[in-house]
Amino acid sequence: MLDKVTQIETIKYDRDVSYSYAASRLSTHWTNHNMAWSDFMQKLAQTVRTKEDLTEYNKMSKSEQADIKDVGGFVGGYLKEGKRRAGQVMNRSMLTLDIDYAAQDMTDILSMFYDFAYCLYSTHKHREISPRLRLVIPLKRNVNADEYEAIGRKVADIVGMDYFDDTTYQPHRLMYWPSTSNDAEFFFTYEDLPLLDPDKILNEYVDWTDTLEWPTSSREESKTKRLADKQGDPEEKPGIVGAFCRAYTIEEAIETFIPDLYEKHSTNRYTYHEGSTAGGLVLYENNKFAYSHHNTDPVSGMLVNSFDLVRIHLYGAQDEETKTDTPVNRLPSYKAMQQRAQNDEVVKKQLINDKMSDAMQDFDEIENSDDAWSETLEITSKGTFKASIPNIEIILRNDPNLKGKIAFNEFTKQIECLGKVPWNTNFKTRQWQDGDDSSLRSYIEKIYDIHHSGKTKDAIISVAMQNAYHPVRDYLNKISWDGHKRLEKLFIKYLGVEDTEVNRTTTKKALTAGIARVMEPGCKFDYMLTLYGPQGVGKSALLKKLGGAWFSDSLVSVTGKEAYEALQGVWLMEMAELAATRKAEVEAIKHFISKQVDRFRVAYGHYIEDFPRQCIFIGTTNKVDFLRDETGGRRFWPMTVNPERVEVNWSKLTKDEIDQIWAEG
Repeated sequence: MLDKVTQIETIKYDRDVSYSYAASRLSTHWTNHNMAWSDFMQKLAQTVRTKEDLTEYNKMSKSEQADIKDVGGFVGGYLKEGKRRAGQVMNRSMLTLDIDYAAQDMTDILSMFYDFAYCLYSTHKHREISPRLRLVIPLKRNVNADEYEAIGRKVADIVGMDYFDDTTYQPHRLMYWPSTSNDAEFFFTYEDLPLLDPDKILNEYVDWTDTLEWPTSSREESKTKRLADKQGDPEEKPGIVGAFCRAYTIEEAIETFIPDLYEKHSTNRYTYHEGSTAGGLVLYENNKFAYSHHNTDPVSGMLVNSFDLVRIHLYGAQDEETKTDTPVNRLPSYKAMQQRAQNDEVVKKQLINDKMSDAMQDFDEIENSDDAWSETLEITSKGTFKASIPNIEIILRNDPNLKGKIAFNEFTKQIECLGKVPWNTNFKTRQWQDGDDSSLRSYIEKIYDIHHSGKTKDAIISVAMQNAYHPVRDYLNKISWDGHKRLEKLFIKYLGVEDTEVNRTTTKKALTAGIARVMEPGCKFDYMLTLYGPQGVGKSALLKKLGGAWFSDSLVSVTGKEAYEALQGVWLMEMAELAATRKAEVEAIKHFISKQVDRFRVAYGHYIEDFPRQCIFIGTTNKVDFLRDETGGRRFWPMTVNPERVEVNWSKLTKDEIDQIWAEG
């Protein structure tokens, strides 16, 4: 189709107009230029014919249509540094307004109401029954970005706001040069009238800087709702973005991150400090979204959540060299904001609270978290807690349901669970088991979304070692002696041992050695006090009372790893009826009780370890020839018990008295 090109004759009302142009909407640099208004109209009077017909064009996707109609474009003013974005418009010499909802008699309507110069041309989607037009109006003087929107809206309102596209008032908005499908109509017309006086239009406002006065279409409020619905609830977004939006409302984000850029204007409105209008940032959806009408604001014309509001203001400049169609999550500003959010204390607390709330459904009895400690957790760019040993250690040390619950018992050489945990409400201290490993992993996965068996196991060991304790040593350090001697007469009083200096000294040395072995594991003591006498006197019962939880009579051998393992966690080992002794050669017995350190690899262990002795041995027998040693029994200290000499029955030995006996030692 050949177009009859309108020739612009010499016009009465002309001036030089400034504009910027580029070869494509994707261009990252725009060139500033100026020419006479009449010459500029001549450029708009001729269209570029594209290959497709209008039916084909209308069936295309939005992106395909954009590629077709992108024959280059212009902005009706100068751009700072050639960058086409909010805040970069130096001036506007022309209004450029899209009439996307035009009436079929639109030209008549415009000529009826407008008494100033303009030109009008059809856009690519234009059809006679559904006109799509672009209105270009030269201004008597150049205006700034904020003046531009106030003027544009008032000019549109003269004929009716609902004819115009709701986003057409953005001062940095590009307009394509004319293009038309090969079978479609191209339309162009103009009016040579006096140039529009910006000040006359601005004076029609009481205060043009107050955005509350600006006219809006009947669609704009519902449009904001549609945009919000399309974006979805920002607080429900996955990962770091959703966590940030839950942690900060729009107002909180402004106060925390960009307090110098906005000032509270009125309910749900803020004023951008670097603009010349007031109250242009409007908050929607209970403080979840903001829309800026400030044309110098970097978020001008955008409906943004709190994450994007802060991102664009703090890091938007990093996106200058990126392509226009770059996905938001690949922009440098997005990555920078992710990092900022990952390290933010409030966001970390939010993530902890979110996870804890979810966990309430899976665990019956868990405490709410005092989340101050969560600030030290490392977060990934996806808003999840990093599966690292340091992170899991922090959780084990601070989670209120785990804090102080995992410890290494230096006496038993075992990891222990010190009371109630989410998967086990038993308050008693017990040995940590494989089931605890599995349950802890389940808890951490459900609450913190950390999945790593090996690192969790390493963190358990690390935290347990940090919480290491020695129950016997702690017990001995806690008790204090009242000054009354009891220790050396223990067996004399309760078992009827003859009251001699030797027996008193032997008793004191044996029990004092028990204390020394705990305070200095592996210290030398190669003797075994041995109680000889008839059954029923209470030899074993007394020893069991004396050793308490750290007593054992389970030694059945004095050779091999089994014997060494039997000593772990034992303070007072009874060789009951000398069962172990009778099964061994004399030299083996002597060697066993004389050892200071046992060296072996525990079951399922990876390394051979040293285990300094922390116990003493006391033998019990009712046979005189309890030791078959022809060379003599120097290492064995025998004592004969006699029920007829017992002063107090062993059952009367109280815990307080036992404490005093050990305290005396």
